[in-house]
Amino acid sequence: AIWGCSEAVGLRHANNVSFWRPVALLVGILFFGRWISQLRQACLKRDLKMDDHELQEQEEVDSLVLQEETSQEYGSGAVL
Repeated sequence: AIWGCSEAVGLRHANNVSFWRPVALLVGILFFGRWISQLRQACLKRDLKMDDHELQEQEEVDSLVLQEETSQEYGSGAVL
C-alpha cells in the first residue's frame, strides 16, 4: 500500500525508485511495530478481564462457604 500510494500520488517514479524502497520499508516496519503494540495491549487487557472474572467467582464461592459454615454453627440448615 505504501509503494502503490506513493506512485499514485506521483511521488515515486523511475528516477527515484532507489529512494522510495527504504522509505517504504521503514514506514512498513513502523506500522508493523504499532500493530504488534496494539496486539500486545489487547492481549493484556483480555488477561486482566479474565483474572477479574476468576477473582469474582472465587469471592462468590468463598462467600457461600462462609454462609454454610455460619449456618451449621448456629444449628440452622438454611443458607442465608
